[in-house]
Order: sequence, then structure tokens, then C-alpha cells
Amino acid sequence: MRWPYLLFLILLSLGFAVGVEILYRSARKKPLVTFHSPSDIPPLDYFCVKFLPMISAVTYGVLWQITTYDVMRLEAFYQMSKPGGALAAESINVDYITQFNLLRPFRALWHRHYAVAVATTAALFANTLVPMLGAACLRLTPDRETRMNNPGVEKSVLVHHVWSRLLIVVLCAIAFLGCILFIQLTTRRSGLLGDVRGIAGIAAMATAAHILMDFRDMDVATHQDIHNRLKHHRYVLVNSSIAPDDNNPPTQREQDRHNKANHLSRNAQPMMLRKIGIFPFVVFLVGFTVLLPAVLFVPRLRVLTESVPWLMTALAVIIKFNWTALETDVRMTEPYYILWRRHAPPKTLTLDYKAMPFGLVAVKGAMNRHWVVFCVGFGTVLAEILTVLVTSLATVEGRVFMNALVKNGESGEEEKINAGQETVPSFWISLVLALGILIFMAVTGIVVFFRRGRHVFLPRQPNTIASVLAYIHQSKMLVDFEGTAKFSNSEMVEWLERINKTYGLGWFIGRDGQRHCGVDEEELKSGWKRGFNYADATRPWEDSVTWL
Repeated sequence: MRWPYLLFLILLSLGFAVGVEILYRSARKKPLVTFHSPSDIPPLDYFCVKFLPMISAVTYGVLWQITTYDVMRLEAFYQMSKPGGALAAESINVDYITQFNLLRPFRALWHRHYAVAVATTAALFANTLVPMLGAACLRLTPDRETRMNNPGVEKSVLVHHVWSRLLIVVLCAIAFLGCILFIQLTTRRSGLLGDVRGIAGIAAMATAAHILMDFRDMDVATHQDIHNRLKHHRYVLVNSSIAPDDNNPPTQREQDRHNKANHLSRNAQPMMLRKIGIFPFVVFLVGFTVLLPAVLFVPRLRVLTESVPWLMTALAVIIKFNWTALETDVRMTEPYYILWRRHAPPKTLTLDYKAMPFGLVAVKGAMNRHWVVFCVGFGTVLAEILTVLVTSLATVEGRVFMNALVKNGESGEEEKINAGQETVPSFWISLVLALGILIFMAVTGIVVFFRRGRHVFLPRQPNTIASVLAYIHQSKMLVDFEGTAKFSNSEMVEWLERINKTYGLGWFIGRDGQRHCGVDEEELKSGWKRGFNYADATRPWEDSVTWL
């Protein structure tokens, strides 16, 4: 979110746009590559034409994604640091991280969070349109029928005049959005002096003011209950602490704007950890696993990729988006799952997988022995690779490679391999890797459901600042966080390890002497179990939520 990285993204967008234009003009005078057989192409040239464009496209999307996640994560603090602060409905009770990608810009515009709207739109373009248009830009001539009838004909790789122009427009639009984001983020202050990662980061910001009093009797409240209680409360960020602002009541227009129900789910389980989310996605993965070889080996289905060259890339992008949603849900709930299991180490309170960039999640998950996190984080990396592999296979006549393999060179089948730009090793390696990735993702999705989604281990999703504050508002552990608001993440870890306590999620006796449900130091009175209210042990908690 700092100016050097934002400037780099802007220049990279413009550089890609200029590069596409140069390639197009160059290809009009002389094809990018001319060959009779794929084996005639030098290895470096083959890599640059076959794989480098899509690798660049998916990497470009990842670079934008890194900034966008931080913008969404910290937007609430920017709002509270404005003169006059912000209402709870526009700050501590807003969630963008678990929102569906296509809805984020519209949700941000509704809340007038223009930095989030700009960043999410740019990331959406970078992760969808750029790969799809990039896949459609490069085309092999002559047409497929001519190449199949005469495999030895001279073939050329050209740049499509329409798709390349559209790609340039999209890249320039992203650069323009980057300029707007650059101005927005470099001309406003965050109000943060420390690291707000994890439960500890939010707890440290809530000990110096009386904000926790607003969450009385909201231990197991739903997001809607919290919204109804706090929607007209205003909060400010002062000296890196969240404080209520009772002297600045909301205007009538602000009250009317937020009287409706908020956008947060009433369900305690995130969408992709429930049957309604994960099972359709696994079915889609299985269907794509069948479709990919079918498109390659069934002649009638070749019409799909011939008429719509970006179709397979688009389906791979849909898989990537859904997998990212699954990874986000696992990232968010992992610390709370560890706390739910009781006696969690101190670093659990500082653990925040949401704040970690692409790829590092898998590494940190493996180092912490959180294998579910590792699998979904590794799957995100594989999803990017899948997009590259599927794009390289989309224009291949797989039946030729199969016939050559089965007939072992008879009837001139090996000659027909020269009709495309794929070599025998690259074809089979790409296909096996793509199918292997799809199977891995499907199996991992099922494992995640049975390890995380089958049991409800939280009263509500911890996807907003308000939800986290409701979990800790009467915790005795808050005493240990006094004076830590300006600590970095490493300093906070060192501080908690020096205190040497363990933590859990369940029922405990709070600072007011009453029974509460949330996160506190051990020993707790009881773990949390859905459907039972330890605060009133004479009758079970009546749960009005329909669990899917």
C-alpha cells in the first residue's frame, strides 16, 4: 500500500500495454515464430511463446491481489481515522475479505469506501480479463483444418488484432485505476501506529477506551444483532486505539442509510466450509476434470475452443476464484479453530493468515504444522499454475497425440503432431499436471469440509472487527494487552510468550464476575458447544439460525 509498490503496479500495467502493442506491430511485419515442426522452435523461444504470456498474466493478477487484500483489511481503520470518525456500519461492522469477488466493488461503493472499490475493480480486471484476453491474443495460423490436412505446412504465431486491442484497453484502465488508488492511499492517514494482525492486534486497540462496554450481552449475538445495536454508534481512532465518539451523533441521513439489515451472513460457518458451498465446487472440479480431456480428444468438442478461444481459461479462472474463497475462509477461521480445541499457545492470538501474501500462507502453514492451511495455500499456487497449463492445452489436438501413442508411429500419425505448436513431452506433462492439480483440489476440498466444515465451532463468523470485539469484551486476558497498541507483530509474540499463558474459546467468568462466551486465558469453565448456553445451564440456547 506504499507508494513504491503502487507506482510499480502502475508502470507494470503501462509496460504490459506497450509490450502488447509492440508485439502486435511486430507480428504484422513478421510472425513471432515460424516453424514447420514444434521441435524446430528453440527451447527459449518455445517457452516465451507457449508459457510466458500466461505466466506473466497470472503473476500480474497476484501482484494486484496482494495490495487489494491489505486495502480491504485496513479500510475500517482508515474510516475511523477520518475527522469525526465513522459509524459502526461503515467501519467495524463491514467485511470485504469474505465477500464474493464480483460484489466487492459494489459493496464498497455503497459504503463510499472508494479506495476499496478502485482496488477491487483493478484486481478483478487483472485476475479475469487479462488472462482471458491474453489467451485469445496469440493465434496459430493457418487454421486447424489446413494444418491437419497438411501437417508439414509452414505455421506462424501471430497476435490477434481485436483481442490485443481489448487487452491494451483493459491494461490502460487498470493503470488509470492504479493512479487513482495511488492518490487515495498517499493522501490519507491510517491512524495506525502498530500492527493490527490477529486477535491480539485488535485487543491491544480496545483496552485504552470504553468501546468494550458497547458489546455487553453480545457474546453469542449474530452479526445482525450487533448491527442493530451499533449501527448508530460512531467510533474514532485515537493514538492507535478504537474509542466511541458519543459527542458526534449520526445525522438523520446516516441513520436512514443504515436502518436496513447489513450484508453479513447469519450463518456461523463461512459459505465455502458448508455443504451448500463446497460440494457444488467439488462437482465443478470433477466436471472440469472430465471436460479437459474430452475437449482434447473428442473432435466434436473442439468447436468450443475453436470458436471461443478464451473459454477454457475462463473456466480455470472461475476455479481460481472459488478456491481463493475457500482459502480465505480457512485462513480466517484457523486461529479460532485452534482456540476452540482449547489450551492454544500464545502465538495463536497473533496468528493472522488473512494478512499474509500469496504463497507465504502455505509456507507458514507448514511451519506451524497447520496442514489444512498448508493444503489450501498450496492449492492457491497450483490454481495459478492450472490457468497456465489449461491455456497451453486449449488449442491442442489431443487426439493426434493419443493416436501416435497407441499406433506407435503407424499410418503417419506422428507427422500429424507437427500440425500444432505442442511437442509430445510438453503435451503429456501439461495434461498430467493439470489433471493432477484438479484431483488434488477436489480431494482437498472434501478434506477441508470434513475437518473444518462438518462441525460448527463458532457462534458467528469472526470476519469483522465488531465480531472479534464481541468475543473478547469481558476477557480477563485484556489486562495483559494494556500499553501494547504500538507493538509490532514480533514484539507482541515476544510479549505473550513472556506472560506464558494458554488460551481457548468457550465459556469463562469475565471481569464483571458473570459467565461469558468468547476467547480468554485458560482455564475456561467449559468449551463452546453449539446449542448449549453455559450462562444459563438450566435451558439450552434456542438457536434461530438455519444451518446449511
